Amino acid sequence: RPPAQVVARCFSTARLETADVPPPDPEALDAHFTCFGGESCGRQFSLNEIQYRCDCSKNSLLDVQHDFAALKSALDPQGWRTLFDRRAGSTMWPYGSGVWSKKEWILPHIADDNIVSMFEGNSNLFWAERFGNSLGLSDLWIKQCGLSHTASFKDLGMTVLVSQVNHMRKTGAAKIAAVGCASTGDTSAALAAYCAAAGIPCVVILPRGKITTAQLLQPIANGATVVEVDTDFDGCMKLIQQVVQEVPIYLANSLNSLRIEGQKTAAIEVLQQFDWQVPDFCVVPSGNLGNIYAFWKGFNMAYELGLVDRVPRMVVAQAHNANPLYRAYKSGWESFAPVKAEKTVASAIQIGDPVSVNRAIYALKRSNGVVEEATEDEIMDVSARADLTGMFTCPHTGVGLAAVEKLRQKGTIDRDDRVIVISTAHGLKFTSSKVAYHEERLQGIISRHSNKPIHVPDNVSALMDALRPSLDKVEGRPDRGCGRGAQLAGSAAARNGSAPGPRACSRGWAADLHPAEDLCCVEVEPDSPSSMQRPGRRHGSKASAGLEVKWIRDDCLADVKEGSSSASGSYRPDSTSAQPLALRLHWHANRACPSGPVRAPQSA
Repeated sequence: RPPAQVVARCFSTARLETADVPPPDPEALDAHFTCFGGESCGRQFSLNEIQYRCDCSKNSLLDVQHDFAALKSALDPQGWRTLFDRRAGSTMWPYGSGVWSKKEWILPHIADDNIVSMFEGNSNLFWAERFGNSLGLSDLWIKQCGLSHTASFKDLGMTVLVSQVNHMRKTGAAKIAAVGCASTGDTSAALAAYCAAAGIPCVVILPRGKITTAQLLQPIANGATVVEVDTDFDGCMKLIQQVVQEVPIYLANSLNSLRIEGQKTAAIEVLQQFDWQVPDFCVVPSGNLGNIYAFWKGFNMAYELGLVDRVPRMVVAQAHNANPLYRAYKSGWESFAPVKAEKTVASAIQIGDPVSVNRAIYALKRSNGVVEEATEDEIMDVSARADLTGMFTCPHTGVGLAAVEKLRQKGTIDRDDRVIVISTAHGLKFTSSKVAYHEERLQGIISRHSNKPIHVPDNVSALMDALRPSLDKVEGRPDRGCGRGAQLAGSAAARNGSAPGPRACSRGWAADLHPAEDLCCVEVEPDSPSSMQRPGRRHGSKASAGLEVKWIRDDCLADVKEGSSSASGSYRPDSTSAQPLALRLHWHANRACPSGPVRAPQSA
């Protein structure tokens, strides 16, 4: 390396220089592949071997196993907590990474120079106070794993996998021509970025037309070989597994347990952020089901080594359109059957035949875990409500939030339980679904919280009219116009003095909402001719009134009576006239009361 680069990576913060906990000797630690599951055959494999499944009769997935006795001998629980806390967020290579700050628990033997890192991890833990209160929760938190280099949690696992590949290539431990994966979008983005950083060729197999443009663009920009296949993710997964048997491409999907080692560090990071206090529930949106096991493994490792006193209850959140684990859970784990995943806005978890199903069930059973699902309407509705409290959720986070809401309603989660929802990606990677929601274009989904832009001409009066409903909200006044004007409405009896009068708008108008069987009608009458004068404006020398015509969605207008001669005109009564004036607007019967953008005329 150039000297300048060496200096930059060796820079250390003051708190690291004064740390009184020396790191353990890596030669005293051990990590290796082993056959996964409670009934493991006991076979072990070196991390330098290209092995994805055990060659026993069960063909089980592998798991990275650490020597817990050696880890306990190296440091006591307080020593590990202190070491991890002092490394977190530093500039010391590679320990400032949220993953590699726990290097001894990940890949203890790898040389620092072979690590491929972009200082991933250390992501924000957001207290969703306002949204939590709306669900009846006082302690809801969002672990924003999407605040990472490629905007998803996949960076956490990919730094470990690509680092191990880099190590094997440089040491000659294995012949690897490229690294490849099947992907629903985020895996390919992370793999392409880390391979590009290491100078390793990358191949990604994607289901054609089933990922977002942003997800497709990321591996393209990073120089990966991108192949789109006319199938779904499950079909791509089968193809890539066949390919790696024929050519020296190293498989990077989550069935490779090196990915799990990186992803488990987010659980340890959550414990650090809570000063090593354990949350009550950890909710993980899941498709291929590797991440739920990763989080459980991180929590369990901290528990086994004495850093915490328990493990949280794990919750898998699945989209209803791709919910094989939920079905198995509802059957009491009697059986598991893959499903044909249907289209869902949560495209990254649109997986019907998850490879890590046994890992997920293992984690759930050992944590008294729960599985919940969310429909498409529930996903988008809760995402929109969360966004209104300051978040910008991806649809997968919406799956997790919808699961929390349902479990709270069922009483599974209590009001004061500390709940963590894992936000797996950034909302900016999934803007198409948000745009479609606010434009009310998502089939079968009710856009209850759509928020469309307001278009007005280049005129300050029109702008003020458009802003007035929002200003009324701030000032505590009810909205005017359409269905929202019901709060402003008063009855005819009220205007005749038999009941308290309606609240007048800023122009002195009283409004009534007259329901009818087949139309929506709003009638506006001035309290008196003199009260109709607009503040700050005169129409001639006398106090004559100008009655402004303001339309909401003029395409809905059917007719205008007793007032304006045209949709942009005005009616000015004689100031001495005592005749009550009325402007009545009718909307088409097949439209709901318009509540969309207000478009005001340039003048009254």
